[in-house]
Amino acid sequence: MSFRLVLAMNNGHFDSVRKHAKSYFMTLAEFAVVLAVAPLIATLAYGTWRFSQET
Repeated sequence: MSFRLVLAMNNGHFDSVRKHAKSYFMTLAEFAVVLAVAPLIATLAYGTWRFSQET
């Protein structure tokens, strides 16, 4: 749900922002978002894997 919301924001909002912002700044912002989300996804995947191993 929230991931789709992020995708929708990325498709709509950031396109208009990108026209007025420097491209390297937007790249850094997107990179920071990826760095923030990646550990959450990794933790979720690891937790799911551990749960499936115990049953």
